[in-house]
Amino acid sequence: MDSQHGNGDNTDPRKRTLTERGFELYRANVNTHCKKIELVQTEVELCLERFSTTKQEDTNTLLELKKTLNLCYCKYSLYSDEYIKFLKNTKTEESLQVYEEHKIEDAKYKNILERALQQMKVSDKDEKESKFTHRFEAHSRTSSNSSSVAIRKRAKAEAAQAKLEFAMKEADLQKQKAYIEEQEKVASAKTFTKKAELEAELELLNYKKEAAAATAEADALEYDQNVCGSKKSDLLLSKTVYERTNRYVEQQVLQVKDGKLPSDDNIVPCDPFANQTSGDAVHEHSHMPTPKPSRPKYDVPSVSAGCNDNDINI
Repeated sequence: MDSQHGNGDNTDPRKRTLTERGFELYRANVNTHCKKIELVQTEVELCLERFSTTKQEDTNTLLELKKTLNLCYCKYSLYSDEYIKFLKNTKTEESLQVYEEHKIEDAKYKNILERALQQMKVSDKDEKESKFTHRFEAHSRTSSNSSSVAIRKRAKAEAAQAKLEFAMKEADLQKQKAYIEEQEKVASAKTFTKKAELEAELELLNYKKEAAAATAEADALEYDQNVCGSKKSDLLLSKTVYERTNRYVEQQVLQVKDGKLPSDDNIVPCDPFANQTSGDAVHEHSHMPTPKPSRPKYDVPSVSAGCNDNDINI
C-alpha cells in the first residue's frame, strides 16, 4: 500500500503517519481482509449448523462436515495471518491497536474451531466404511439431511464469495486511482513551483530594468552638471572677486566717514601749515585760494577745508 512517512507529533519512531490518500487505501485493504475472514466464518457457521442436525450414525455426513470444517480452519488461519501481517507492517497507531485486538479474537476463534473438530471425531472403522460407501455411491448420493436453512446459508456464502471477488477488484482499482491522483498532485505542484519561479524572474527583470533606466538618467544629469559646472564656476569666481573689491572699498569709505582711518606714513596731514609759525601761516594762507572740495566718490561726504583729496590713499 502506498503511504507517506511523517514525523508530525508522533513521538514513537516505529509508528508511521499516513497521508489522506494512504489512509483511504489502508481502510480499503482492511475492508478486503475483513470480508475474506467473514466469508470463512459464514462457511464455518453453516458447517456447524449442519453438524448440529446430523445424527451420529450418519458417518458419511459427519466425515464430510469434518473435511469442510478442516478446510475452513485452514482458510481462516491463512486469511487471519495475512490480516495480522498487514496490520503489523502498516505500523500506524490505529493499525497496531487493531492488530492487538485481532490477535485476541483470532486465538478465541481458533479455539472454537478446534473444539468443533474434536466433536466430529468418528471411529477409524466407520471412517473406512464411509470412504468405501462414498466412492461407491458418489454418483447418486445427495445430501438429504440438508435443511432449507442450510441451503439458504449456502446461497448466502456463495453470494458473499462473489461480493468478495468484486471487493478485491474494487480495492485494486482504488489503488490505481489513488496512484494516478497522487501523480497528478505531484505534477500540479511542480507546475505551480515553475510558474512561481517564472513570476519571480519577471519581477526581478522589471526591477533591473528600472534600475538601469535610473542609472542612465543619473549619468546624463551628472554629465550635464560637469559640462555646465566649469562655466558657472568661472562666473561665480569673477562675481566673487568683484564683490570682494567692492566690499573693501565700501569699508574704507566708512572708515573715512567715521574718522577711523588707520595711521599710515603715506597719508599727508590735512593741515599743510601745521609746522609753520602763526604769522607765516596767516600770511601764506591769505595768498592761497580757498580750496573747493571735489565731488566725493561712492557718496563720501566732503572733508574739512585745507584737506586735499589727493593726500588720502585708499
